[in-house]
Amino acid sequence: MKALRRVAVTLALLLSLAGAAIGVALWRTDANAIRQAVGARLEATVGQPVTLGPADRSLFPLPAVRIRDVQLGVGPKLSVSTPKLRIELSPLPLLLGEIVLRSFEVERPRLEAVPVAASSGFPPGAAERVRFAVTRVRGRDGTVALGGVNLEHVEAHAAFTETGTPVLEWAGEIAGIGEVEQGFLEATERSGPFSGWGWRASAELNELDLAVLARRLALPEVFGTARGKLSASGHGLRPEQAKLALESADFAARGGFGSATGHAALELDESQRVTLDLGGAALRLFDAIEKPAGTPLLVMGQWGEVDGVRGLRDAKVETGPVRGSGVLELGGASAVVRIHDAALDLAALSGWRPASWVPRAGRVELSRGRVATGPLVLDLAGSFASMAVPWHGVTLLLSGPFNANGTVLACAALGVELAGESVTASGTYDWSSRQLHGELRANGGRVGPIAEAAWGRKDVSGRLYGQIELAGAPGLTSLTGRGELELLDGEIGNVSLARPAGLIKTAEEPPGLDLFDRLSAHFELAGDTIHVSELTLFQKYSVATVTGEIELPDWYANMTGAVMFSPSDLWGRSLRPILRMAGPIWALETHVSTARSADEQRVEAATIEAIRKAEREQRERKKAAAKSNG
Repeated sequence: MKALRRVAVTLALLLSLAGAAIGVALWRTDANAIRQAVGARLEATVGQPVTLGPADRSLFPLPAVRIRDVQLGVGPKLSVSTPKLRIELSPLPLLLGEIVLRSFEVERPRLEAVPVAASSGFPPGAAERVRFAVTRVRGRDGTVALGGVNLEHVEAHAAFTETGTPVLEWAGEIAGIGEVEQGFLEATERSGPFSGWGWRASAELNELDLAVLARRLALPEVFGTARGKLSASGHGLRPEQAKLALESADFAARGGFGSATGHAALELDESQRVTLDLGGAALRLFDAIEKPAGTPLLVMGQWGEVDGVRGLRDAKVETGPVRGSGVLELGGASAVVRIHDAALDLAALSGWRPASWVPRAGRVELSRGRVATGPLVLDLAGSFASMAVPWHGVTLLLSGPFNANGTVLACAALGVELAGESVTASGTYDWSSRQLHGELRANGGRVGPIAEAAWGRKDVSGRLYGQIELAGAPGLTSLTGRGELELLDGEIGNVSLARPAGLIKTAEEPPGLDLFDRLSAHFELAGDTIHVSELTLFQKYSVATVTGEIELPDWYANMTGAVMFSPSDLWGRSLRPILRMAGPIWALETHVSTARSADEQRVEAATIEAIRKAEREQRERKKAAAKSNG
């Protein structure tokens, strides 16, 4: 025990003597010389000015020199500052009178876009007074304040390989957004000044709060969390290759164009080229169409400022039914899309879920335009190509140019095709007030295929001419207007006036009895009623004119008039009243008076009026029942 006690005392005495010797050596060390050597070496390495405050010495826990108020330029407008830099010295060389710098500890370093005003000024050859043998650099509780997203509580540790290559490992927090882990930075080339050094770096990003990130970048409302990886390489302060890859399983976004929820992935490269993959997200646009999760959709573009607003230049959309290019502005009060070229293939929407009113076939081509949300305002020019629009049981194909300005859609010569026959439409539609003003023109199209498609009638023919002016809310019973139509060289089953007049005396009806030369009409449309001011039918040996009304939406006619017969086998002419021309327009019943005496005429008129009354009451009951059933 006594021997052990003597050994312990001896060791303590030796350590005390060594500590005292080191303390004396440190006391004799010129702290300012070390300060000047470090400043000169840093300026030579980074090629930027360095400012150093006062320096003093510290013995514990190891001999060191502390330099305060350090600011190191790492670029023309970029610097790292720290309130205290602690430089540890190697003890044994210090006993021999040699100053060897072993490690650096940086307290609360801050990297920010602030230039160093001027160098502290270091004498030539100052760096040669000490030997740099640094094996470790440590930074504690650092901050990176660049742009709108700051790194805080950064812990960094740099070690040097056998060849002297620095390798930095670091971690930190993106203020209020998420964590950065497994940060790595390695120098790959160290020739010349720092501005020429090659490097590569990477870091993992975890639990990023997308809502906070979107607010910091002044972007539309985005929610959810994301994780990913950042990798880069370059020389000096120039990233020559970089990639940020983020992935979110609970991505959610909403704005003026609609909403998106589900899985999303984003990539950003060194040129700020963005690729947003929304294939795994459900997307809803303008409450009109929904893309289910699993349907591919890519949005690509060049991230930056567009007229002072953040967004995507050279933006492109890639998905089955849609292709397009333009500019997407995301930083203003409303999102804006400036379209350079775009097309929508409606038939390819089969894998999507469009609203019931969205056409299921055809194409929409856009040559230029602008779409702004909040509220929706358009400035577009384009064309429809065989766009299929369902309308009251038939399908209309629209083709031709259109433009949209504000909330008004306009067309000057739009082709409207049904069953291979077409009319020309022109007019405007304001979707904010749901008001339509337009005109339809027919110029000789065949009416037979239209009648077969619309009403299933195969016994109708002729060439249609005329025009109709319409105004009001779209809908068969909510429009007003006027028009005139003419059907030439046609045939309509059971339209013969000779038949109800009793002029057909043969056992078999002669051929061509329902042919006519011309059928013309003038009318006005007022909501659920068409007021026919004149409908004239020109047939062989007869001319008839009727007036009355056609009720919508069942197209039920109720008209009266007169017919002039001039058959070739009779002398003179015969003028007969048309007491009733009623029923659906595709199945009209016509009653031509055959009475000769006044009594017969009174009985005939009373009978027809009774029929009309019964029909009117029946229609009113049907309307009431339909209204009560919603």
